[in-house]
Amino acid sequence: MKHYRIRAIVRGNLLDGTVSANDHQAALKLFSKKAYDGAIKVKEGPGFYQKTKTCITYEEVDPNVTTRVSPEKAQAGTSVGQPSIVAEKNY
Repeated sequence: MKHYRIRAIVRGNLLDGTVSANDHQAALKLFSKKAYDGAIKVKEGPGFYQKTKTCITYEEVDPNVTTRVSPEKAQAGTSVGQPSIVAEKNY
């Protein structure tokens, strides 16, 4: 059984969730059923996203690894990696 994170934009609504299935096609069907049943909720309503096109992305994920970033863990200005250059002060 594989785990898939699926993100869908449908009629301007963003849905995001994780499902377990044997392959990506079964995962997409299960995601659709869960969204229809209300188990997967709309994260953002219409306004920002395209209302006339449906966009679906999916990725296989490890259920033991965090794939989301919370605002408490990463804040604006958080240092990531090493700088490619270092600006020196020449006063």
